[in-house]
Amino acid sequence: MNARSTGACDLPELKLACERAMMLRIPDKYRGDVCAEYTFNVRSGSLERLAITQRSLVEPGDTVHVRDVIDMSMPRRFAGRSYDKGGYKRFLRDMKRIVLGWEGARVSKREANEFFSDQANFAPGTK
Repeated sequence: MNARSTGACDLPELKLACERAMMLRIPDKYRGDVCAEYTFNVRSGSLERLAITQRSLVEPGDTVHVRDVIDMSMPRRFAGRSYDKGGYKRFLRDMKRIVLGWEGARVSKREANEFFSDQANFAPGTK
């Protein structure tokens, strides 16, 4: 059985992980009025880049989307299909650079569990 057929999306732990994955706090090292800027390729709908930018410098439009948090669902949400492999590869590279300080960082299961267990890594109001 897969997760969909068992109703696993209704499990409290999974629901919490999904909510937190969409509400990652922008690290404190980025000062001022900043936002997460997601740039998409118009032709493919694939995510091209995730960057932390001064809000005053961003011009949202068809290819640029802005959020106050890092949202791990953005590549899929705007891909126009159920999976965006290239977009997620670029997203994870950029996210590791932003959150961990190095895009080549490797994260163990233990480290990921610790990260997602620490409320300080998420936007205020996230469970």
